[in-house]
Amino acid sequence: MKTEKPADGVEARKPHAKIEARPEVYAINRGQSGWTLSRRSLFSAAAAAAASPKRAEAGGCTTGALANDRSVNGLAISPDGRLLVSGGQLGTIKLWSLPDGALLKTLGNGALSVAISPDGRLLATATGAIWSLPDGALVKTLGYSNQVFSVAISPDGKLLASAGVDRTVELWSLPDGALLKTLTGHTDTILSVAISSDGRLLA
Repeated sequence: MKTEKPADGVEARKPHAKIEARPEVYAINRGQSGWTLSRRSLFSAAAAAAASPKRAEAGGCTTGALANDRSVNGLAISPDGRLLVSGGQLGTIKLWSLPDGALLKTLGNGALSVAISPDGRLLATATGAIWSLPDGALVKTLGYSNQVFSVAISPDGKLLASAGVDRTVELWSLPDGALLKTLTGHTDTILSVAISSDGRLLA
């Protein structure tokens, strides 16, 4: 069977198949020979629905739905290890239970970065939305000056750092969301921020 060509002689290309992204979970084990990783796949939303109908219904899960149908850019695990948050620029923010992988709740628009407070009670996102956990209620929306690529929360849970395309780092107080300070001096877009374990250094 011959491939049909348009009038200009260039062979027509088929559209790319849709790429389906799923969060992946690995168990970390320390043995006599060193550290090892073992993969633990999250359930699809449909599997979660079959395993736990009430929780799946609360998360907006429908039969045949995929765990994530868009790319995942940001992941965060709660301090108690029982909640996983996934987010992507083009999708939505989703809350998953661990280790079973059941979908608990779907929040608003996706985000490139997500961070959970040390007490596990707040979720900060690169969209400016601050959500309470585990219920997923919107607490506050911060007025970021431009598109944000990364967020980080201090160990005491009182400070949020955000950074992105405008080459600045903004420091916000939590949970009230007041802008405390804007750090300048970077010469290019900031893709990531991190706060030291003692809360005294920002990278």
